[in-house]
Order: sequence, then C-alpha cells, then structure tokens
Amino acid sequence: MAQQCVPARNANEYTGRKYYRVCQGLTSIPLNLPYDLVEMTITYNQIPSLQANAFGTLAACDKAWLHDNGINSIATNAFVGLSRVTYLYLQRNNLVSLQQGIFNGLDSISLISLSNNKISQVSPGFLGPSSTGLGFLYLSHNRISYMEPEIFNHYGFNKLQQLWLDNNALTTLKWTMWRPEMRSIHNNGLSLRLEENRIFCNASLCWLKNTRGVRWMYGPINAPSCTNMQVVWPDVEIGCGDLGMFFYSEKPFC
Repeated sequence: MAQQCVPARNANEYTGRKYYRVCQGLTSIPLNLPYDLVEMTITYNQIPSLQANAFGTLAACDKAWLHDNGINSIATNAFVGLSRVTYLYLQRNNLVSLQQGIFNGLDSISLISLSNNKISQVSPGFLGPSSTGLGFLYLSHNRISYMEPEIFNHYGFNKLQQLWLDNNALTTLKWTMWRPEMRSIHNNGLSLRLEENRIFCNASLCWLKNTRGVRWMYGPINAPSCTNMQVVWPDVEIGCGDLGMFFYSEKPFC
C-alpha cells in the first residue's frame, strides 16, 4: 500500500502556499506528494534511503525539511525534480558520505544543512553541475578528517557566505580547495567555522590568514608555532602572523 501524504493543519490559505507534513511512521517517501506543494516537511520517520527521483516533479516546492529520518544513503539524482528548492534540511540523519552527484537537480539551492550526521567523506562534485547559488553549507558535528584539494572548485560555490566545518576531525585545509578567483573571496565575506577540529598549525595554513574578506567566528588562542611564518600566496610573500586567532578550542592545538 502506498504511504499517504497528510496535509499540514497550518496551511496558509491567505497566501495560497501549500504546506504538507508527514511525521512519524514512514519508511519511504510518499508516492502521492501534491505537484503544487510549496513547502515539504517529512521528519521523524525511519526512512533508510532516498532513491533516484524519490520526489517526482515538485515544480513549486521551495523548502524541504527531511531531518531526523534515519537516512543513511542518498542515491545520485534523488533530488531531480526539485529544481526550485532553495532550502534543504538534512541534519540529524545517518549519512556517511557525500558522493558525486548527490545533489543533482537542486538548481536553485541556497542552503544545505547536513550537521549532526556521520559524514566522513565529501567527494568533489557533490553539488549538482547546474547549481550556481549555494550560500550556506553546514557540515558541523560530523567525522570529516580530510577535504579534497579542489572540493569547492566549482562555480556553484561562488556565492558561499557561511561554511561551518566545526566539530569534525580536520587536521588541515588546502588553499586549492577554492578556484583561483575565489581564493581571496572579496565579495561575499565568507564566515568559516573551524573550532573543535584537530588543526595542526603550521605554514600550510598561512593562506587562511591572508584570505581577505573571510570572517573567522571563534578565537583567539595562543599559537606561538604559527607566528612570523612566511608563505608565497598566491604570488606575493606575506607574513603568516598568528593563526591562533582563527581557531577556538578548550584544548589549544597550536
């Protein structure tokens, strides 16, 4: 028997926006989601995976809450048909990786929340090739120990404003994560959270100090090993200074 999609009680008749909520008891995405729904909330269920084309075509949907469902895998093209979704909430599931193409079809995506999963692997190309405006990416409280050198080497990250990587297992970040024209991130002023990682402060992180426009959200701590280092980045020798101001931890790691 197909699982049913129950209309939310608080549908806003004045604006004509259609909200649908399914909470508790589901083991898969319902098959009868209304084509004209605008906001979709499917939370607090036991849905182990999202299959390809899991939602059909929801041409009007602009927000999707899928958190707290126990999701441990998402197929490539699972979100095809959600081209207008701007906000996607997947926090507090059981995801372990973000593979290439996992967010294909999210052409309008602005915010993806993936905090409090079990993610240890993030592959280049996880953002769909037609996505161009991601502004907020939340990966806090996962198990990420390494980011591929060109992980954000994609036009879809040009408008990135907030990147939260706190409470992971990172030891370093490569300056080649960003495309050349993004490495000084003048226009947006990226807010980057890195506290509670295993960052090893050395000259390889000097590019962080010299990335103009980046706002660091926690600090300072003493970091004598990060003082007065020199680095050529990208083609000018600049003093590294005290990188300790960029990190916060109850147990300083620099």
